[in-house]
Amino acid sequence: MKKYLRYVREVSEGDKSQAEGLLYSLAETKEVEVSEEANKGELARSIYDKLKELGYEVDLGVGVSGYRLDLAIYDSKAGRF
Repeated sequence: MKKYLRYVREVSEGDKSQAEGLLYSLAETKEVEVSEEANKGELARSIYDKLKELGYEVDLGVGVSGYRLDLAIYDSKAGRF
């Protein structure tokens, strides 16, 4: 939000180069966040697949509300993760 407000100020003051620089920095930040999140999901899925292949009982996204693990191994003897 702060960068957006700075962008609005630069546009209203006519500083085109500063405004473009701010837009560019916003685009870079967004791409990095998306890429990291995508990689995280791919890694969890890869580990999940390998553990299932080895015979483990595994679940993705285990938890409550906003507190979740990417994956968890279930212990059927103990009846818990």
